Amino acid sequence: MTVTDYFSPIILAHQRLNDWHSIVELLPSLKKFKIHNEEKLNKLENESVQNLLSVIAENNELEKLKDVWQKLPSYLRKKESNQLHFIKLLVLFKQMDEADRLIKPFFKKNASDKVVIANVVELFGEINLTNSSQQFSFLENWYTQSNQAPNEIYLSLGKIAFNAELWGKARFYLERSLQVSPSAETYLIMANTLKKLNDHELEGECFKQGLEFVVENK
Repeated sequence: MTVTDYFSPIILAHQRLNDWHSIVELLPSLKKFKIHNEEKLNKLENESVQNLLSVIAENNELEKLKDVWQKLPSYLRKKESNQLHFIKLLVLFKQMDEADRLIKPFFKKNASDKVVIANVVELFGEINLTNSSQQFSFLENWYTQSNQAPNEIYLSLGKIAFNAELWGKARFYLERSLQVSPSAETYLIMANTLKKLNDHELEGECFKQGLEFVVENK
């Protein structure tokens, strides 16, 4: 019996049981013995780690989530996809300061990776800090200095500006977002921004356009 013959049925059984913790424990051995090719192993690593963390989050166990994350092998914690998934779960638990601390370095080290930075920018817009004005300044400064800012930048800037009660800035960036990548969420935030600006006629029109967008994109 080869090493692959030994491990493959075990992995399959754990997957069927959604026993991601057991698979994560096997990952170092799979890597050591080169059970799968690099692409397949990478997919299994991402699936196992992220599903494990998601199950813990679904059970509303924040401290366990943090503990399991810290106990993962360092090479798994260093993977960007796993880091971003962990940050996303922290946001769901409203651990905004910690999420902010962990996501900030991505803006420097991934500035040239379009896919990663698009995910980072979108996730950053979900982080609702107490000091939203400072958060907005950070992202706007990055945007003005970046040559490859993704389209997601406009919605994130608009959302953060709205949280910071910077209504004019929110309107400006949300308008840009609707031009390049309209969404129901953007229409809703834009309508609420127009309400704050007492532009009730455009507010109603924006709500109407948002509803039409939802119907057309069902």
